[in-house]
Amino acid sequence: MNFSRKIWVFAGLALAVCLMTVPRLLINYGMDGDAIRGMLAGRNLVSTGMYIPSRLPGNPTFEYFLAVVSFIDGHVVANVLILAFYGLCIAAFRVLSKDYEHDLLLLALFALTPILLVNAVAAKDYVPGLALLLWSYVCARKGQYLSGYLLLGLAIGFRLPNVLFAIPLGFFLYLRKRTVPEILFLSGISVLMGGLAYAPIYLESGTSMLEIPGHSYQGISYLFFTGYRLLMVFGPVATAGICVLLAMNSRKIGRVTRESFLSGDPEYCLEFTSVIGFFLLFLRHSDKSEYLIPVIPFFYLLVWRWLNYKEVVCLSILVVSFAFVSLELKGGESGRRAVGFKPEWGIVVKDFQDRRELEALRDGVDMFDHSRKTVILHGYGPVLGFDNNKLARADYREIDPALDAEGITESNYIHRLRTGPVFFVSGLSEKNVRLLQQKGFAVYFFSESAPSLCMYVHRYDPAALGLPRLDILNEHAFYRKKVRGL
Repeated sequence: MNFSRKIWVFAGLALAVCLMTVPRLLINYGMDGDAIRGMLAGRNLVSTGMYIPSRLPGNPTFEYFLAVVSFIDGHVVANVLILAFYGLCIAAFRVLSKDYEHDLLLLALFALTPILLVNAVAAKDYVPGLALLLWSYVCARKGQYLSGYLLLGLAIGFRLPNVLFAIPLGFFLYLRKRTVPEILFLSGISVLMGGLAYAPIYLESGTSMLEIPGHSYQGISYLFFTGYRLLMVFGPVATAGICVLLAMNSRKIGRVTRESFLSGDPEYCLEFTSVIGFFLLFLRHSDKSEYLIPVIPFFYLLVWRWLNYKEVVCLSILVVSFAFVSLELKGGESGRRAVGFKPEWGIVVKDFQDRRELEALRDGVDMFDHSRKTVILHGYGPVLGFDNNKLARADYREIDPALDAEGITESNYIHRLRTGPVFFVSGLSEKNVRLLQQKGFAVYFFSESAPSLCMYVHRYDPAALGLPRLDILNEHAFYRKKVRGL
């Protein structure tokens, strides 16, 4: 392809990325409550001079970054900067794939992968961390090993699981005939550099910061939960297509893998071990599909060795289509899920819709006009009250001093309406709910998030306790009309 045609391809790709990101970055920080928690940690650092991580083990370097952002503006600046990191991801992937035949197709597949586009304008550490990992690999391929390991150290500071990349990177250097002492020295630099960012957290929390938290789902429920999160990386249809294509080429994949490891191909071995390592970590703790984001670029680089051109075109169409259309396999309602099959908007379109609905919900919370003391369980963590002038921060004792603090989910994010005695709490134990009922409180729960939190964290069904349900995020949402209460 000549130079002028490549310019047109790059321009078209840039336009497509902008069309699928810019409208969403103008709305809010994203649908993940951790984006708000990170921003709150950054603001707290600015206001107090003390760093308290948003959650363990923390994302210190990223939250220092958010502290700087908080000086400038809110979600628009934060999202634009995350989008700039996404541009760095695309640039690094371009360098890594430019020697492949039909390299522009591979670049387009990466740049237009829906889960990456969703997170390209969300104030989370996934995309910045990925950018640093990819540029670490770029430097290693160019023989700039110290630079590569310094970038890995930064990536670890952004997100602790990125330390896992030290294993394939060390393997890469070993196959490049670097000595073991040199590899250990460089790895030590990365680990020390990343570890220094976590020093304040370690001094406060000790080794407990490294503990993987227990999961709300257990046994077969965890398997279904993990399977669903896995499907939502590329979408159900694309995942099925990938499985079929890999099965059709299983012998070739086995042969290429065997030959590459026997011949000591450093690039193949790094890419393959990166995919395996991050995938196994996901199986251990599968809270979010985004935990598999580091797998995506390395998987694509492998796919080009495994599949022919027509098969990669087919895979690309399936993957990119997940931005616009999908097949929803999650039926039922929050807390009472069942297998379902229905057409659904793709995740980029849905993210746009959900962000608008979330802002409508945040703006409409005062539509709940209630003279009686009321508690609403919402399951949204800090998202509902963050920078929301309709709500004020509240202490759980303002609701009732007799409440058990251990039975309150995220008690530091309780809010109340400025116009009346209506409190918004992420979650309460059954004991606390019954106490409030006995004392004459009206207790409601949101139709989304709250039921699953009640059932899988606090182990009770809010509907079974007789709590009225408030519909949200749909045409029947309570904030579309005044709710007078019981």
